[in-house]
Amino acid sequence: MKKSVKIALGAIATILCLMCLATATIVYLGVSVYQARRLFEEAARAMSRRDYEIAISKFRAALGKHLDKTYRPYALGDLAFCESSDGRCEAALRDYTEALRVDPKLAWAYENRGSLYTESAETDRALADFSNALQLDPNLYYSHFKRGLIEMDRKDIEGALEDFAEAARINPSAAAAYYNRGVAYSLKKDYERALANLDAAIQISPNYAAALTERGYIYSERLDLDKAVADLSKAIRIEPRASAYRTRGFALKDLKRWNEAISDFNKALQLNANDTSALNGRAMTYSLMGEQDRALADFSTILEHWNVGNIYSSRGYAYARKRNYERALADFREGVKLMPQDDFTLNSLAWFLSTCPDAKFRNGNEAVAIAMKACTLSQWREANLVDTLAAAYAENGNFKEAVAYEIKAMSYDKLDQTRLDGMQKRRRLYEQGKPYRELKAE
Repeated sequence: MKKSVKIALGAIATILCLMCLATATIVYLGVSVYQARRLFEEAARAMSRRDYEIAISKFRAALGKHLDKTYRPYALGDLAFCESSDGRCEAALRDYTEALRVDPKLAWAYENRGSLYTESAETDRALADFSNALQLDPNLYYSHFKRGLIEMDRKDIEGALEDFAEAARINPSAAAAYYNRGVAYSLKKDYERALANLDAAIQISPNYAAALTERGYIYSERLDLDKAVADLSKAIRIEPRASAYRTRGFALKDLKRWNEAISDFNKALQLNANDTSALNGRAMTYSLMGEQDRALADFSTILEHWNVGNIYSSRGYAYARKRNYERALADFREGVKLMPQDDFTLNSLAWFLSTCPDAKFRNGNEAVAIAMKACTLSQWREANLVDTLAAAYAENGNFKEAVAYEIKAMSYDKLDQTRLDGMQKRRRLYEQGKPYRELKAE
């Protein structure tokens, strides 16, 4: 056989081999693509019935074959969802990250990864993911909602309000969006808007215990005490939590239903032994009841673990009611030292310096300066601070100013009759050129 023929036959054989190899490769790839698509679909069905272990196995098998690039990021994202649902959070974070590398425009992958970062307290990363998700799709309810929670936790109240408003716009039946927006407004002390949002949350979900508790707190702050007790009692029937018992305890204290208040504070402490606010409420109530030793014991327990100025001020009232004015003054001054911009601690010291029955502890000039600072810090919104300023001017001998400020204090809304009667009594004294000499029990 001629050499040229041999070469030709060899070339033909080579071509045939290559064609066979190409055909086999095409068949293999076709089968692999088909198998990958079939595994993807089987995984999706398993995921829909929440059989996450099987779904994870099949998504991984699909990704190990020639899965079409259109499906690949979705397979990675769905795999991550199944892993997170099965408690495999590290693997889920890895696979969401890979899905986003393959397709950076998956808004839902950013949202889901952000949720995982939130659970692991990586709030900077969570915030970035929610923001990226919303850049891609501004109508993602959970990204707005969860970003709002992070912002509220970081004291970015305006940012939180915007996100909760968007969440409520996207899903008007989402009671949680209205509730958290109400809480944000409450933190701003914008109680009208807070109540409007909490009303909306409760209208959507009448047994929303947290919303009832928050609304009860606001009613208490606005001195609508009967409404406060009604809301908090309903919240407790639905979900007996320490926060509801504690908040109702404060409302009952202000209603002078002291034994009931003590009972609520005790229940709050049974549910949460570390609830220092409930312990403080119990101490304040004991003091108002005249049980100063019990009050002092509770205040001192708090101060062993929580060195906060307003607790010193509250303990100062208890010492003053025991006529231990030296210890009282020391506590009032310590309160101001620790919280020099707090209107309660300032007001407590100013009231003591103005009204203490023992003349050696009074100081009218200092009282006027401190009371004026408290009023300014509160933007003149609190009647009791103006009442204290009037008492300070009276101690200083300036009865004209004392009468004027007492009249101003009496003009505030939401004053109960007991407070109005006390203010009227002081006004008559000032008009007679007499200062007030009784420790305020607040």
